[in-house]
Amino acid sequence: ASQLWNLETLIVEGSARIKLQDIFKMGKLRHLYVSKFIKIPIPFVLGDGYPYMLNNLQTIRYLPLSEGDEEVFARIPNLRKLKCRLYSKYWFPEFDFLIHLKTLSVSYS
Repeated sequence: ASQLWNLETLIVEGSARIKLQDIFKMGKLRHLYVSKFIKIPIPFVLGDGYPYMLNNLQTIRYLPLSEGDEEVFARIPNLRKLKCRLYSKYWFPEFDFLIHLKTLSVSYS
């Protein structure tokens, strides 16, 4: 995935696991569309000293979120459209970092 640094749209379908670190190395990524069935583990610390920021990312579809995953929003400050799945009925994430957010769709698993 590190060879895809110039990619602007990523569509991933099927059943797989994606490393969030690989996605965050795609600095020009603007749109991320992920199948409902794909798991994207969001580690508490994103990594190896790499400045993981996706300033160009505007759209994410089907981001799976668990309690405590809000840290990822600070790294995608220009997000405009977000469709996410939450894994706890008793938790709703803080979207404070997403000041450009125009569309939000939330479903519970």
